[in-house]
Amino acid sequence: MHMVSAYSPRVVWAATTLYGFLYRTVDGGENWENVGEFAGSFDFDDMCAPSPDSVWAVLNLSGQSGGEIYHVRVFENKEPEVSIFNPAGGYAYEGLTCVDDQTVLAVGMKGASLDPSAPDGVIVSTTDGGQSWVKQRLPVDDVAFWKVSFVGARR
Repeated sequence: MHMVSAYSPRVVWAATTLYGFLYRTVDGGENWENVGEFAGSFDFDDMCAPSPDSVWAVLNLSGQSGGEIYHVRVFENKEPEVSIFNPAGGYAYEGLTCVDDQTVLAVGMKGASLDPSAPDGVIVSTTDGGQSWVKQRLPVDDVAFWKVSFVGARR
């Protein structure tokens, strides 16, 4: 396992190193469900579970072409619903935190494909479950972001 995000003592999401597999337990770890493989040969770098049935995760595509933000929702007897976002193209997302299923903040660092004059880091946020994203204004351009936690978030 590469990382975990606990919604409660009984509901925990986990991601593997490489191949982007997500797992979930709803019984405190007695049994684990393989939710699916979502990231190919990459692994999720951070995740946040806002509910027992959904998780947000960020993927760094090896820093070359940036990254992606995933929202995975599971349903009884159905395939998972997966939404993928890239609101600041060229940035490799490394950290993510969520307040609920709609409000998410992600941070990252400049990928190799971006113009050298682009800011070294980025903070993006959504308050509508990813339908729209806002790139936050930064006070400086020379800071790259790795992990993040915001007050009031599920961390």
